Amino acid sequence: MVAWGTNTLGTNVPVGLTNVVAIAAGGTHALAVKMDGSVVAWGSNGSGETSVPTGLSNVMAVAAGRAHSVALKNDGTVVAWGSNGSGQTNVPGTLANVKLIAAGGNHTLAVVFSPLVQYPVDVSKDLLLIYNTNSENSRVVKDYYLAHRPMVTGANVLGIQCSIAESTKRAEFTNEISGPLSSWLQSHPTLHPSYLILFHDIASVVYEAPGVDQYPFSVSCGIVSNYPGSMPSECPGGR
Repeated sequence: MVAWGTNTLGTNVPVGLTNVVAIAAGGTHALAVKMDGSVVAWGSNGSGETSVPTGLSNVMAVAAGRAHSVALKNDGTVVAWGSNGSGQTNVPGTLANVKLIAAGGNHTLAVVFSPLVQYPVDVSKDLLLIYNTNSENSRVVKDYYLAHRPMVTGANVLGIQCSIAESTKRAEFTNEISGPLSSWLQSHPTLHPSYLILFHDIASVVYEAPGVDQYPFSVSCGIVSNYPGSMPSECPGGR
């Protein structure tokens, strides 16, 4: 990261700051998101704008106003700190599923995800391709998709090792599909893809264990229930 311009209030980049994935500049302070999802702030701290809240983690994006700071976490929630003379850090209690944030001089804005609203998709953050490492067909289709689908080259990719079948049991779904996805999310705290694509030879239906009388549900709906914010946003009847 490189910065230049007026430096009367210590806006030089901190020595040793690396692995930065997102930045924001306020009136007299600056913010950076590191690869591990943590936030670094420097510059003027007259209103606490560079006093990053203790324990703040899993941050994807930041915004900076004149004297306040805002962070978007990968669960779609927003955290704000610093000057609050105009309510700019009073995050609404019902605010959820936030996709984008911005900060003006003394105000803050958030874009809430809606399937009815179009916004630019950044595949490096919004798209995750999941394929079965046990299947040559799954790998080949994944590779073709990355090479030939428009603007998909930079998408995130997750390989999971699962059985090749149209259906799977709940325990297998948890261990082979949902579990690896959760682990991937934990190891990529600055990402929260909204769109997940499952390639060939990954089961599409989940059944309970043999002898258990319960309706099956789709793998996609199972993922939605464990991973809020992914598409589809909901499943009819919880299935």
